Amino acid sequence: MNTELFDRFTLFHLLAGYAAKKFGISFTKTILFSIAFELLESPLKQANPDLFPHPSPDTPTNMIGDTIAVIVGWNLG
Repeated sequence: MNTELFDRFTLFHLLAGYAAKKFGISFTKTILFSIAFELLESPLKQANPDLFPHPSPDTPTNMIGDTIAVIVGWNLG
């Protein structure tokens, strides 16, 4: 899990981007937050695995897919 470009959590990332635009968050801030989250997600999973439905680390491919989903969601918003 968390190795594919798109996975079962892709929709969540798309909706996050959509919501960000609906709440008036700029594209730049949305992308910076998304990238920051992707970089912090694996350490958070290691420290608090019970907070995540699938606590295995994300691969770089999956991180890119999550970011693409946020971008698409923001553009749909």
